[in-house]
Amino acid sequence: MLLKRCNSVYRTEVHAFLKQKYGTSTEAPNDCTYRSPLPAKASVVICGGGVIGTSVAYHLAKLGLTDVVLLEQGRLSGGVTWLSSGVVGCLRKGAERNLCQISVSLYKKLQDDGHDIGWSQHGSINLARTENRMIALKRLVGQAKVQNLSCTFLDKKEIAKMVPNMKVSDLEGGVWIPEDGVVDPAKLCKTMAFLAAQKGVTIVEDCAVMRVTSASQRVKAVQTSDGTIDCEIFINCAGQVMCTPRSRADAAL
Repeated sequence: MLLKRCNSVYRTEVHAFLKQKYGTSTEAPNDCTYRSPLPAKASVVICGGGVIGTSVAYHLAKLGLTDVVLLEQGRLSGGVTWLSSGVVGCLRKGAERNLCQISVSLYKKLQDDGHDIGWSQHGSINLARTENRMIALKRLVGQAKVQNLSCTFLDKKEIAKMVPNMKVSDLEGGVWIPEDGVVDPAKLCKTMAFLAAQKGVTIVEDCAVMRVTSASQRVKAVQTSDGTIDCEIFINCAGQVMCTPRSRADAAL
């Protein structure tokens, strides 16, 4: 269970003990490296080997588009993905909630298929210590139920019953979201890369994107530390920490 107190309330994410291991022969090897020669051209070039970049590669491959090259300047999952907690909380606004629900479905499927991504679905409680926070939660719940997100309001006694060691005297209440869970970000990233590579996606580690060249407002090629690759589509999935100002600016052209 994840316990959250946001803004005027404390935030505690108790997730380490939730992670379980389901090792099987189908899981992606932790020591797997991708050092293929840089192709001369590709239909799609993806910049960034974190959870977003590998997810894009995985989903494109599922759709049948395998003329894809994913470039990572270091090792897969070595950037922002490595620093993330892996908490998946669906009680959000609009598009973010939809994305989280889609992610939950994907993680369930990958885990059920025998891939060790550390997915553990034990739910979460969003706590409110003030009346204003409780009003905000009610609004989110109203929106979430329209999109079939299961969530239930809890009073102090119900919270105390679910979490006996928690102090509840200062709470207004909370919301229980059973679909929430945690995933191991690094394992998830490597699993999606492994599955994408199996379908024909080329992954090149230790290859930094230096510049994206364009003509007539269309991408033409990507200059990297390993040379230049021609492409029709460039997808920038570089993390905020790792993405250089030049690659951001040029990719926007």
